[in-house]
Amino acid sequence: MAIGKNELVDYISATHKNVLKTEARDWVDIVFEALEWKLLCGEDVRINNFGTFSRRKRRAMNGYNPHTGGRIEIAERKSVAFVPAEAFKDKLNGR
Repeated sequence: MAIGKNELVDYISATHKNVLKTEARDWVDIVFEALEWKLLCGEDVRINNFGTFSRRKRRAMNGYNPHTGGRIEIAERKSVAFVPAEAFKDKLNGR
């Protein structure tokens, strides 16, 4: 199950009684804006004990349209990759 921004805000305000939902929403927005800004600037974003977000360039390639069976060219594009930190992987694996 995926968690959206609203669920994240609800979680923060529910687990930290002194934080209002409006404050939690503002801080979540600020964090995502900072992540986006750094990635758009071409920098990696490393969060200790969580992981690293980095830009990846995907090369152009040939593909096919599954509906028509015709060949298409897929243009070069950028994407974001996430590599979890060892501490986070350990938590995921119960270590």
